[in-house]
Amino acid sequence: RDADLYLLNNLYSSGSFGNNVASFSFPFGSTGGFGAQSRLSDTLPLSPEFNTSYEAGINLQFFKNRVSLDVTYYSGVNKAQILNLSIAPSSGFRTYTTNIGELTNKGLEVSASATVLRSRNSTWDSTANYTKKRNKVVSIAPGVDNASIPGSAFIGSIPSFKTGFPYGVIIGGTIPRSPDGDRLINPATGTYQPTVAGNVLADPNADYQLGLTSSFKYKGFNLDFTFDFTKGGQVLSFTSASYKGRGALDITAVDREQPHILPGVIADGSGKYIPNNIQVSGQTYWSALGGLQSEFNVFDAPVLKLGELAFGYNIQTD
Repeated sequence: RDADLYLLNNLYSSGSFGNNVASFSFPFGSTGGFGAQSRLSDTLPLSPEFNTSYEAGINLQFFKNRVSLDVTYYSGVNKAQILNLSIAPSSGFRTYTTNIGELTNKGLEVSASATVLRSRNSTWDSTANYTKKRNKVVSIAPGVDNASIPGSAFIGSIPSFKTGFPYGVIIGGTIPRSPDGDRLINPATGTYQPTVAGNVLADPNADYQLGLTSSFKYKGFNLDFTFDFTKGGQVLSFTSASYKGRGALDITAVDREQPHILPGVIADGSGKYIPNNIQVSGQTYWSALGGLQSEFNVFDAPVLKLGELAFGYNIQTD
């Protein structure tokens, strides 16, 4: 350490740093050094994570095992998880590693299999499954309502864990609403009131998932296919927001030059709300419905896909 101080003193006295001390970094020539870590560790030793889970299931067979049904329910609680909490950069750090929170996981899985057809030359077997998962952030840390998932944020839209909501919800700014749920309009401009940060914009978690697998065989021929369907889950589309705000989507071409009225209500100052009747230009209207963090660009994301399709023929040789 004394040698390092001696080296730095010589550099200062000789003017080697010039007037740009901020550009100095290690290694300096052959001299090694250390930089500050952006992650802050807990002052107490980290403890192991704890996961308590329960599972119950039943298997039923019918018609000489030609039809089967499996049902499984599970419930689990994760406590003292080791996570990196985002903290204010003004502290000199970006994340804080500690044991925090409680997360619950519950789910139902159902699988049904059946031999639909069985004869001398052909068979037809099918399997269907249903999966429903639910998780919820019960608590994070004392005084902490939400925290971002490091490395996933983009321009203010932040995948996060927030108490009372599923893990991974996207947090951003939402338009304030009246007690009846109507969006509030700024009477001075005819556009929406400024958004309130820290609210849930979208939930990417699926409502449920379905799968179907079927295999048909006739003599030497076979046909197999698999379908998958996911219901629910939301996406925040930056593409839609950007194109909508620029008037580049086909829906913005409708009455482009005509005035529009944004759906919402205006507070009249007496505690009551009246429907918005303020006209704005088409450009202002679609710009208000755009915006990268706008709740108007959140869409349901159901997915139906053909996972596999195979057709073949078995050649038997003596």
